[in-house]
Amino acid sequence: MVESRHTTPITIKDLEDMEARGIIREIVNGQWVDASEEKMAGELHGAIATNLIIALGSYVKAHKLGRVYPADTTYILEEDKDGVQFMRLPDVSFVAAGRVKTHDRDTYYQLAPDLAIEIISPSERAVAMRAKLKDYLRTGVRQVWQVYPETQEVVVYLADGTVRTYDVGQTIPGDEILPGFALPVADVFAV
Repeated sequence: MVESRHTTPITIKDLEDMEARGIIREIVNGQWVDASEEKMAGELHGAIATNLIIALGSYVKAHKLGRVYPADTTYILEEDKDGVQFMRLPDVSFVAAGRVKTHDRDTYYQLAPDLAIEIISPSERAVAMRAKLKDYLRTGVRQVWQVYPETQEVVVYLADGTVRTYDVGQTIPGDEILPGFALPVADVFAV
């Protein structure tokens, strides 16, 4: 659910002011996401995110492919004359080398990551997750992984509309964004 109380455009200054107060929230359709809709991450969520960051980060760094980021990295996916329209904070993300920030590194990314990973908790609503998926793909994310701890599955969505589901015993390929990378699903859930 999106709050409807904010009627003026949300600017970068507004984001900075919120962050200075310790508040970090996503933006959808130019409105702050209702704080009650924000998920609380538990230990399992953190352990899975750590596994993903270690596996992806090690490979990406060794092959100089770009950077892997944790959940507090902010991506402004869409901004127009009416302010920030879409801002997301994926649980884990990857930005390819040619797109990594090399200046103004204390500011937000104003682009879509190449890979956005969301770890899905049981309390998250399917409608909200589908909307987030569509936002990611519509704004240029090349791959989205939805990680399901309860079923130990990873669903990979590609920009061309292809959807693949991987479970324990299978391996997620890096495809064209992470050439040569292969991640056994069992490693994701080895907590």
